[in-house]
Amino acid sequence: MLKYIAAITMFIGYFGVYTARELRFFNLPKPLISVLFQLQFIAQPIFFFFIAEGFNYPRSKKNYALRLLGAAVITQFVYVLCNGMKS
Repeated sequence: MLKYIAAITMFIGYFGVYTARELRFFNLPKPLISVLFQLQFIAQPIFFFFIAEGFNYPRSKKNYALRLLGAAVITQFVYVLCNGMKS
C-alpha cells in the first residue's frame, strides 16, 4: 500500500511540474498548483526507505548494489534526454 501511495504522489507531483503552463491556462488557483508541486516530495523518502529495507533481503548484497547502480545510470540518461543538459 505504501508503494502505491508513493507512486501516485510522485505521478501527481510530476504531472503538476510538467503541465504547469496548461494548469495556469485553466485558471487553477496558485495554492492548488503549489500542492501539486509539493506532492512529489512525499514519494522520495518512501522509495529511499524501500531501497534501505530491500538491502536486508538479497543473498548477494554486492549484486543488489550493482543492480541499484545500473538502474541509477539508466534513469540518469533518461532524465538528461527528457530535460536537456542543464548545469
